[in-house]
Amino acid sequence: VPETHWAYKEVTEFAEKGIVLGYGNGYFGADDYVTYEHFALLLNRLFEYDEDDKQSIPAKREDVIVSIVKALNINIDDADVSIIKNKFTDCDNLQEKNLKYIAKAVEKGLVIGAYGKLCPDDYLTRAETVVLLSRALNK
Repeated sequence: VPETHWAYKEVTEFAEKGIVLGYGNGYFGADDYVTYEHFALLLNRLFEYDEDDKQSIPAKREDVIVSIVKALNINIDDADVSIIKNKFTDCDNLQEKNLKYIAKAVEKGLVIGAYGKLCPDDYLTRAETVVLLSRALNK
């Protein structure tokens, strides 16, 4: 990852600690999509959390956010889901079962979105994944 990349610090830190290994040819692929399979591996390495979804397809943001909150064992009982609608303009199609998890992720500063959007149906890049996980480690 070039030093000018927005996630350079986090990716470099994770690479130096052996958390991310890239493709094995010196290429990390910061803008490539992370798969559920690779994300599950990272959750296991970082939090000893065993994620059920290990498909080799790109991971959606909504699913990744929920998994991080579960891996951190954050209590969602008192989650205020209004924080989602107050902060993001694109969350009408979130799954009901995930609202409290996402609300807690926003409350804890794990997820900040961009330009007032969460983009829950978008796929997550490898760089975005590392930044999210770095925030999770520091919470």
